[in-house]
Amino acid sequence: MLGHIFENLLEDNKDKGAFYTPKAIVQYMARESLRHYLETHLGPDPEIAALLAEKDLTRLAKDGFVRQHAKQIAKLLEDVKICDPAIGSGAFPIGLLQEILWTRLTLNWELNTPEDRARLKREIIKNSIHGVDLDPGAVEIARLRFWLALVVDEEIPRPLPNLDYKIMQGDGLLESFEGIDLSRLTEPGGGQNPFTITFLDGSTELDLGKEANASKLVAAESPAKDIEEKMDRYFAETNPVQKRKLHQEIDGVVLDHLRHCVDEKIKIVLNLIDQQKKLIKGQLVRPRNWLKEKSERRIKELEVEVKGLRETRARLEKLFASTARPFFLWHLYFRKILDAGGFDIFIANPPYVRADNPEALALRKKVEATGLYETLWEKWDLYVAFIERGYKFLQPGGVMSYIVSDAYCHSKFAIKSQEWFLKNSKVLRLDFLSDLKVFEAAVRNVLFFFQKADGAEHVPERRRHRETFGDCLDLPSSPQAQATHRLFFLEDEGEKQQEFEIETVPLEDLVYVSVGMVAHANEKLCKGDFKLEDLVSNKHDKVHSKKFVEGKHLERWLPATHKWFEWGTERSPTLLRRPTFPEMYEVPEKLISVDMAAGGEFLRVAYDSDCLLHNHSAWSFVPWHSLKGVKNRSLKKQAKYRSEKPGPEDRRREDLEKLSKGFEVKYLLAVMNSSVAREWLRARRRSNIHLYPDDWKPLPIPVVDGSVQTPIVKLVDQILTARKANPNADISDLETAIDQKVKQAYGLV
Repeated sequence: MLGHIFENLLEDNKDKGAFYTPKAIVQYMARESLRHYLETHLGPDPEIAALLAEKDLTRLAKDGFVRQHAKQIAKLLEDVKICDPAIGSGAFPIGLLQEILWTRLTLNWELNTPEDRARLKREIIKNSIHGVDLDPGAVEIARLRFWLALVVDEEIPRPLPNLDYKIMQGDGLLESFEGIDLSRLTEPGGGQNPFTITFLDGSTELDLGKEANASKLVAAESPAKDIEEKMDRYFAETNPVQKRKLHQEIDGVVLDHLRHCVDEKIKIVLNLIDQQKKLIKGQLVRPRNWLKEKSERRIKELEVEVKGLRETRARLEKLFASTARPFFLWHLYFRKILDAGGFDIFIANPPYVRADNPEALALRKKVEATGLYETLWEKWDLYVAFIERGYKFLQPGGVMSYIVSDAYCHSKFAIKSQEWFLKNSKVLRLDFLSDLKVFEAAVRNVLFFFQKADGAEHVPERRRHRETFGDCLDLPSSPQAQATHRLFFLEDEGEKQQEFEIETVPLEDLVYVSVGMVAHANEKLCKGDFKLEDLVSNKHDKVHSKKFVEGKHLERWLPATHKWFEWGTERSPTLLRRPTFPEMYEVPEKLISVDMAAGGEFLRVAYDSDCLLHNHSAWSFVPWHSLKGVKNRSLKKQAKYRSEKPGPEDRRREDLEKLSKGFEVKYLLAVMNSSVAREWLRARRRSNIHLYPDDWKPLPIPVVDGSVQTPIVKLVDQILTARKANPNADISDLETAIDQKVKQAYGLV
């Protein structure tokens, strides 16, 4: 009930990417996480899975594995450390609480009273459960769920435990504030030696710390030496006065730690100022005018930095007094666990927040600025950072189980994360839920289990859930050492890739492939001055003089419509963010493809003989011979003229221009729109949604002469004529005929 309240009544939760996870999925992820945890310590055995699933010792062998290891299993369940870094309404920790409780009761059937259950729940919450969430409201709801979980088993109500330091508010992705690292209980004394100067002539390097006996700052221990004992006492404290006193003591220690982190940085800067003053006085080296002037400038810069740091400290103190802190002190509040190696289980449904969400931009910059994350790439979704964050807080052998958007399977931004985990973790299982509607939102999902272990020889399990959750189809897999990011694709990883016996040439040898212009204001020159809609008109006039399409305007064979684009003015194309080069659009013939083409039944490649401009939602395919003589950096990246001193791996423009003349553009159009191309791309593309230029470039084009190309081109002309006369004309017979001839060109019929 509280989970649904969290999702539906807190109106802005869905905007934050927060959704309530169904109970069946919570239970599955909790049980599987516990199974992997137990098997890591005891070794795999089917009885472990049976115990967790059925909670029934009578169905297990009397001298079986579980009975032999009952005490060890109970101890492992007593000691397990669990964290949800985006706890929301608490569904996953509550699920794990229930699984651990009933498994422990099963192993010790004498504990069967409501009071026994309530006592065990308190122990589990105290010893095992930890959670963090940025939303203070979510934190309160999660705490309430745990309190109610206790109350239902207490015949005589006892005072509730204090969960302030078990389920906590904060941003689990950040342990810093305004560039100050708040994670360390001791500061490293400034990192790289800050007292080294290289003279302008480059002849001498002076280490002032050594030469002048300048005392380097010694790492000073944070005031927050050990607050675990205080937090343990606070959990069970019932006396209001003592409770308030303990809370104040803990918060006082934490605030001193925050001040300490800033003050250590201030000390480093003040020490640098002192060194610069000694340079001016000639106490360290022989006085030099240029060195004196440089030091005076540097002192002014450092004094400004000190002032800024003191202001940061004041803001930090003010933030600490609030209920919404934009960071979380993992290494302080959970110090004991992290010092012991980390958590055993990380489990979560982290926020799904796209990179183009303007409210997430500031957070993304802060997260990237920490330098802690290795998997953030391109327009990464927020959950990518949560995946890496959780994994790095696991102890060796620890398991993480997350459910995220299935965009993680097929989006370009996820490739770096996927490859990182293939190399650095053991991918235990991937559960593809793309056929199911898990949440009310339109998002589809994947859930996974990663273990902090060597997975090179491991073969990940891959399962596709079909009409209902649990109705699974096993998918082919391969050892991680041999796998690529395509392991995360829903299609069969072992699916054979179609090869052709006839001679072919890659599409990129016939056409220059490029994304279109980014048609809004250049961020450096005039950020925010205009957007795409400011440049586009429905009418042709002197200002809007160029025909223009977006991906949404494209259909198979021809664009459905077009707009008119501002051109030759002060802002367009000069001030566009990415104007591309005009010759790309001004050729007699080219092909344009929408980037979101792979998910449908047909590919959508259109023919253009009207010099259409287009934006980055579409790709251009321009015959190389149509760009003869055009030189720029974009073209050089794909091929070079011999006069441009190509390297050994560079393709020759002269060769490509000569080759491309032998292929009719309309023949290429027919091949690219064919079922053969669709199936070839489907087996190789990086995304289930998008088709990128790098997907298209290696498409093999049959090398055939005019006798084969001409009949295909005539059929294409008939389609173009019919569609120009009537956009809704029935061309299915012509398409079937073209598809058959393309198959013949490939030698498939």
